[in-house]
Order: sequence, then structure tokens, then C-alpha cells
Amino acid sequence: MILAVEGREIAPGANYYALLNHQTGKEIDLAIARGGPRGRRETVTIEPAAGGRIWELLYEQWTERSRRRVDELSQGLLGYVHMDAMGAHDWDRLIEDIFSRAQGKQGLILDVRNNNGGSIHDQVLTLLGRRPYVYSRARGDRDITYDAMWRVDGPVVLMTNERSFSDGEIFPAGFRTLGLGRIVGMPTFGGVIGTHDTRLIDGTGFRVPGTGWYRLDGTPLENRPVEPDLRVPSVPEENLRDADAQLEAAPCASACACARRASTTRRPRRRASPVGRSDPRPRACRRKAAPECRALLTRGRPRTTFAPRSSREPLLRD
Repeated sequence: MILAVEGREIAPGANYYALLNHQTGKEIDLAIARGGPRGRRETVTIEPAAGGRIWELLYEQWTERSRRRVDELSQGLLGYVHMDAMGAHDWDRLIEDIFSRAQGKQGLILDVRNNNGGSIHDQVLTLLGRRPYVYSRARGDRDITYDAMWRVDGPVVLMTNERSFSDGEIFPAGFRTLGLGRIVGMPTFGGVIGTHDTRLIDGTGFRVPGTGWYRLDGTPLENRPVEPDLRVPSVPEENLRDADAQLEAAPCASACACARRASTTRRPRRRASPVGRSDPRPRACRRKAAPECRALLTRGRPRTTFAPRSSREPLLRD
């Protein structure tokens, strides 16, 4: 409990925010009592941060917690990357995350929940859609090198919710049309339309809709959200339990993709991949899966799941 700011006592129920105004970047002393008003009083020195920086820290904490949760549920086999927007700097961060944090994983969970849009949907779809077409091997070397660098070979699960907006909806629509994987979560916002800025003589500005975005069958993306393959609602009670049902369902959807891919593989590799040898999802995760997903998860495990990638070739190429 904060008792005083810079020696100024705070009365019960008083608003102490005014005492922190214009203090960003400066060191100030707080008198606090740990464990409540009757706790031991002590003084700590802090440096207040602006609201934007606090948001960044909370976002970093959330993404790191999500990454650890996916790692726990998949026993380290799946990578996790979140995109909060679709701008040029978000592309740089996506590449950095995929080819560092998710390097060597057997699958990828790409999270675009709360994505406020941008314009890089085509770049991301091109990355996810790249496939190897030839490979090379040096004389006397067992390792092989596939062409088509910078690609993702394993199953990809895309996560969306009601706050996936604008280009954060065009991307899931393309992801589905191109058959790049399963979508888990909730329908997107349904707000996809191109606008341009207009300014009046008095300086007033507003945006005018001018360009529509449509699926190949002619249906508009405006007011027609992208529906997930596996609908998982997020309820406020989860915040109290520090839980994320949508995130917990994503590894199960990835397991389904593995099983489906293995069932259609005509010539399995001689050496089974780690996913093929055992189910990476804990039992609790399998129980939470949708019925159609649970049927695949509890079925006998295939001998192999990823082909034709070499057993010594990592999932992600840089």
C-alpha cells in the first residue's frame, strides 16, 4: 500500500495520481506498507513511466506468459508468435520472432487477437505459403538444404478474436482461402473497408470510405467477419484465474493438423518425428478439445507426421 509520495501523506480514499503528474523519468520516493496499512513501513525509490511505456511492459508480460503456456502445453514442440498490428515494424518483429524464438519447433501458433490492422497481410501470407521445390546436398554430406528459404513447414494454427480488425481480418481471410491451417478463437470484428483522409477549410478532418474488400465468392469482409474453425469464447472469469481457453485450445488444433497430415502421407519417412512418437498435449488439453479434435487426439498415433522434410532439417529456415 502506498502511504506517501515524496513525503506527502495520502489520506484514505484520496486520489494520489496528481502527485505523480510530470514525474516521468525522475526518481521519486514512495512510502509503502507491505501487506496492508498495518504492515512494516519502508521507503522505496522508483522512476515513473508514461502510460505508453506501461502498456508496452504489460504487453511484453502477456506475450511472454502466452509463449510459456504454449511451450508447457506442447512440451516444447510448438512455437508461439503474437502480432498486435500489421505495419512495417510488425513485419520485422514477426521475422525476428519466427526465426529466433520459434526456430526448430515442430509447429507454429500465430496469434492475431487484438490486432488493429495495417497493410502487410500479403507478405505474411507469402511467408506462410512458401513450399520447398528442390533441395541440394554436398558430396559426402548427409545434410540436405531445401530451396525456398524463409518458410514455415509445419502446421500453423491462427488465433483470432472479436478485436482482430481491418488488415487483421484480411490476413485470416487469406489464410483460410489458401488453406494454410486452422483458425481458433472467435469471429473477427467485421470492419474491413478502405478509407482516405479528408480535411475541411477549418482544419476539421474525417475519413471517407472508398474501397471495399471481398472474398473470391463476392461476399464482403465488411460486416462479414472471418469465422474460426474451432470457436472458443473468452470470458471475464478467465482473467481471475489467469487462464486463456483460446490459447489452450490452439495446441489441440495443431495436433489435429498433425494427425490429418500424417493420415494423408503416402510415403512416411523411415525415422519418425518427435510428434509422431508421442502425443505432445497433456491429458487436460486433450479433454478441452472440441469433439472432432478430441477424436483425432485420442486415436492411435501415426508413425510420422511431417514429410518430405528431412529428419535433420529444422522446421523453420532462415
